[in-house]
Amino acid sequence: MCVAVPSQVISVEGDRATVECFGVRREVSLMLMEEAVTPGDYLIIQSGAFAVERVPVEQARESLAYFAEALADAGDDSLSEGDLPRGGRRDGAR
Repeated sequence: MCVAVPSQVISVEGDRATVECFGVRREVSLMLMEEAVTPGDYLIIQSGAFAVERVPVEQARESLAYFAEALADAGDDSLSEGDLPRGGRRDGAR
C-alpha cells in the first residue's frame, strides 16, 4: 500500500524542486510532470523522488490535516499545529 501525502513546493531549479511536508524538506525530480510547477504548488511524490501530480491547494491542506489527525490519534505527538500548511488544522476548521 502507498500513502501519498502532498508536499508543498518551496523552490524550483530547472527539472528539480525542493518540497516540504510536515517540516521535512527534500529534493525531487519534476521530469514526470506534464505542467509547469511553481513555488506554493502542492505535489504528490512517488518513490520518494519523483513528482507525479499537482494537487489543488484546498485538497492538499485537507489531506495534510487528516493525516496529522490520524498520527495524533495513533499517539504520534511529534506534529504540532505549526507543522500543518497555512489554513489547515487537525480538526478541519479554517
